[in-house]
Amino acid sequence: MWKIKIMKKLILALFLTAIPSLAFAETQRNPCYYTAANPGPGTGCVPVSTVNPLPTSTTVSTSVGITPTDRTIASTSGSSQQIMAANAARHSLTIENTGNANCGVNPTGGTAVIGGAGTITLAPLGSYAPKIPTLSAVTIICTAGQPIYGDEN
Repeated sequence: MWKIKIMKKLILALFLTAIPSLAFAETQRNPCYYTAANPGPGTGCVPVSTVNPLPTSTTVSTSVGITPTDRTIASTSGSSQQIMAANAARHSLTIENTGNANCGVNPTGGTAVIGGAGTITLAPLGSYAPKIPTLSAVTIICTAGQPIYGDEN
């Protein structure tokens, strides 16, 4: 009985010592890449190493971003006025209150009235940039002489 127990322990010890050596052998294997588009007989595998790294390629886009159309009003009239005309091809719009008093933005194209229906009030330095822009005209109202920034694409 004791011989069987010793034998089991010996087998277990041999098995446990073999596992790390198998793992070490796996990490020592050199990966490689094929130099031909369709690897097959005769196309060699190039080993990957620090001297011969895996080749990579990157594609650089020549055109990134947009050039928005500036719709800034340097000095508002003090009454409701249009900052952007209706635009069926509009992808984005941004309006920022760059003045020192509240401004109202009506994205439906109606008359902008601070506190009125359909008008969004922007505090100084507040902005309006919806994820899905309106295609309608956009009107604003600010204190006379106040600047307001706007752009669309």
